[in-house]
Amino acid sequence: SYFYLFSVQRLGLTLLRGKMKTECQPLVSIVVPCRNEKLYIKRCIESIVSSSYPQDKIEIIVVDGISEDGTRELAEELADKYSFVRVLNNEKKILASGWNMGIENSKGDIIITANAHAEIEKEHIKKCISYMNQYKADCVGPVLITHPQDTGIIGEAIAAVMSHPFGVGNSTFRIGANKPNFVDTLHLGAYKREIFEKIGMYNEDLVRSQDIEMHRRLHYAGFNMLLVPDIKGHYYTRSNRISTETFNFNKTKR
Repeated sequence: SYFYLFSVQRLGLTLLRGKMKTECQPLVSIVVPCRNEKLYIKRCIESIVSSSYPQDKIEIIVVDGISEDGTRELAEELADKYSFVRVLNNEKKILASGWNMGIENSKGDIIITANAHAEIEKEHIKKCISYMNQYKADCVGPVLITHPQDTGIIGEAIAAVMSHPFGVGNSTFRIGANKPNFVDTLHLGAYKREIFEKIGMYNEDLVRSQDIEMHRRLHYAGFNMLLVPDIKGHYYTRSNRISTETFNFNKTKR
């Protein structure tokens, strides 16, 4: 009887550990809207694939805005290589609609709204989940390390300005922080799905600042956002007008 009781207790502990591990590793959906990002899309996706987070617990949804430079073809090659990568068409060619389409087609309990011009570090997803649990945060995001699109004087200058209060004011996720802080806005955020279920999606009538407007609704609804300097996102800033217009996809909806 002692052996039987010991076996039952051991089985119970095993099941409990399995349940705790599952709860600590929720399914994470990473949404990557893009248009004409041939130089960056593969690096972006590969950085997510290389994450230390279990691959059976992530899905990558690339939402392509009808690219004309081979971006979609590269994304489809990666989708053929990795079963957890999908590619969708964004006929509206608008950044906000790309995020919205990805969210609507996602399955994860946590949704990361990514950027094709950015890469994450190996522990990024694990740290987002860990800090989310530790601080009871609804959204967790990194401090951005800004890199120039090219190494010319203009590119270097833009990257420097985008990382300094002179250029971005008190935008903490760009200029950095010494410790985790609850903030008004951030980039590359990992959101609980319930946020979008309660406040709705990104405003597709806005060409710029869709995320800031959404974050205002997020706070108004009682949710919070945690910026964590221990988590770094690597962002490649635009260096010319053509790149900026590509980033915004279309000036008007079609």
